[in-house]
Amino acid sequence: EQVCCLISRRKLYSGNLARVLSDLLRVRILADYRPSRLSKVRATRALGKARRLVSAVEKRLQFEEDKR
Repeated sequence: EQVCCLISRRKLYSGNLARVLSDLLRVRILADYRPSRLSKVRATRALGKARRLVSAVEKRLQFEEDKR
């Protein structure tokens, strides 16, 4: 719900970020609740997506701070 608000309605972030959040949640659920281990490749990809997400949020926060 909050993701939709920030991305779709308010257009504060790129639409790509909605998919990133759902992808990361899916990977976390697999890692937490599946008996098999998460592959290194999949974990590395998830880490890259998480870093891009955090970077986008940091840029937005800096932009808001600079407007004050």
